[in-house]
Amino acid sequence: MRKIKEKSAFILVGMPGSGKSTLAKKISKRINAHYLSSDEIRNKIFKSIRYDNQGDDAVNKIRKKVHSILFDQANKLLLKGEKVVIDATHLDPKTRSLAVQSLSKVVDKNKIYFVIVSTPHDEIDKRMQKRTEPHAKKSESLYEGWKRITSYFLRDFDSGKLKWPTKEEDIDYIESKDIEKHLNLNWHNKIKLLCWDLDGTLYPENLNLKKHINDLIIDSVALKNNWTNKVAEQKIKQKVLEMKSTTKSLDYFGVDGTQFFINIWETIDLGLYIQKNKKLSKLFKESKIKNSIFTNSNTLNNVKAKLKIIGINPKDFSFIMTSTQIGFTKPDKKVFEAIIKKSGLKPSEILYVGDRDSVDILPARNIGMKTCMVRNFSNHADICAKNPEEVLELFN
Repeated sequence: MRKIKEKSAFILVGMPGSGKSTLAKKISKRINAHYLSSDEIRNKIFKSIRYDNQGDDAVNKIRKKVHSILFDQANKLLLKGEKVVIDATHLDPKTRSLAVQSLSKVVDKNKIYFVIVSTPHDEIDKRMQKRTEPHAKKSESLYEGWKRITSYFLRDFDSGKLKWPTKEEDIDYIESKDIEKHLNLNWHNKIKLLCWDLDGTLYPENLNLKKHINDLIIDSVALKNNWTNKVAEQKIKQKVLEMKSTTKSLDYFGVDGTQFFINIWETIDLGLYIQKNKKLSKLFKESKIKNSIFTNSNTLNNVKAKLKIIGINPKDFSFIMTSTQIGFTKPDKKVFEAIIKKSGLKPSEILYVGDRDSVDILPARNIGMKTCMVRNFSNHADICAKNPEEVLELFN
């Protein structure tokens, strides 16, 4: 579920058997990145596995081809704004230079990190003796294969062909022991309050309800301004993109946006669009971290009615605030200042959880809060989650 902001590449550096793959997969999972492995490419494309059964010379000949494919795959993902973790030895300075040269075409050079896994040789040796996976070469054990391959690496270190990264290479590198600190993955331990958006966050957006509301918005704006529905629809779309808020856009066109939504919530049968969520109810009830709610265009009674349908007790929240209470709507900065004041916490101690970048994630982040996008993906949020249950499980 975790992710870091902005596209970036983490490139593992280390000897065979040093734990690169384990760490690479851990990083990938923690930052929501794609895991790319040289071993997997060899296995898939060249029909071989680690400690190749075609002979050591064949492995060396295809190594350049493997890295070319590896970096090409990484670039395609980086172009989409994704993050990648590349698992290969990268002990040859020329290979590291090639990686930077290739990846820096699509990502800033300062977003390419080499992660050094410098496990002592004796420790790797002990690990490898305990491993029992099958080996491609039937004539030798996995441990014997590792010793053979490692001897070539040690020989090339002695000759100067292979080297650990140094400052002279002008690359960013991180020792594996410092990776947690570098990625700032422990920031969640400092969070003292989860502040939740309501609609679309604590319960999923309902397409039928969304269409019903959109139709009512168009009708109201068209009637107020004596426009056709088609003209009203076009103008509303443009204004929402500009103002980043449907409520404020309605205000702009002469319709009281807050009252418009209050009327909707008070007149429709919410039970048709919101479902009970026993797991979420249980997680809030047992939550060890404090929770709160801030929502636009709802009265306190609206909020309680929706929580009741979901099965959540309003008493499970330290406080519930709405735009009708404070007179401001998201994404106004004053909303998030009010949350900070009410909580008595530092912005960095609050995680704001929402389902929209423009209204939830960006304004919360801009004031210094940590942010979580649920049910959607965001390059701006500190973390993303499939649903609110994931968030509560992480922080409890």
